Amino acid sequence: MRILTFADMGIGNLVWYLPTLRALSQHQLTVICPNEELKQIIIANVDCGFTPRGRYDVSVNNFLCQRKRDMMQIIGIKKRIGHVWVERKKFAWAFTDKVPMDKDKHEQTYNNMLLDPLGLKAYAGVIKFPNFNVPEYDILVSAKSSNPAKDWPHWDALIIKLKKHYNVKVLVPGEFPLLYVCAMISKCKGFIGNDSGLVKIADNMCIPNIQIFRWSSDCIVRARVFINGTNLIEPELTDVLIEVNRKIYAKKVV
Repeated sequence: MRILTFADMGIGNLVWYLPTLRALSQHQLTVICPNEELKQIIIANVDCGFTPRGRYDVSVNNFLCQRKRDMMQIIGIKKRIGHVWVERKKFAWAFTDKVPMDKDKHEQTYNNMLLDPLGLKAYAGVIKFPNFNVPEYDILVSAKSSNPAKDWPHWDALIIKLKKHYNVKVLVPGEFPLLYVCAMISKCKGFIGNDSGLVKIADNMCIPNIQIFRWSSDCIVRARVFINGTNLIEPELTDVLIEVNRKIYAKKVV
């Protein structure tokens, strides 16, 4: 069976789509992914191709990848599985197998539901990456996200306090390739970040982490999947420091 899917999404969204991609790769899978860094993550974790060729038996359409240019590529495919989101039904007509989607469950749950019409099960696992020789830090900090509205306002004060006690690296967007950053995350003792893709990678790798949310309507749902982290909503500086002591360095007081 030949399957076509899309991965035109953010880093965190890709982390939650990888279990679905791994399951789809049991068949002959092509992924359309315009982002080169995300493509490298997929290459390291999924057996697939990236250049559409010939005809496909199935298309699988994540709700984030339902743009007109995507829909134009799936019309000739006989079986078309796609999310029908309560707030975005524009392309529902294009799907032969509709997967209802609301905000009551986590995004990864809805991604896994795309596999039901194919009788497949999601394959979870830690993100793989090349064996880079990377420096090791006590704490990695990611103070920037894709949307500045998500950025917590007290990062500078937190970083100053942390650096008095720990070997801290503040990640700068674009400083290192994404796969290299994955290797750095795997070697750190703890990770602190905004609601962003890098903190999702840390949680996937079982690294103790703290995810800081600016208030948004879906933050509780987005946080449900975290198993190695703590989610703080609009915290004060002292709240984060207490959580650093509890979650990352239980015996050391900042």
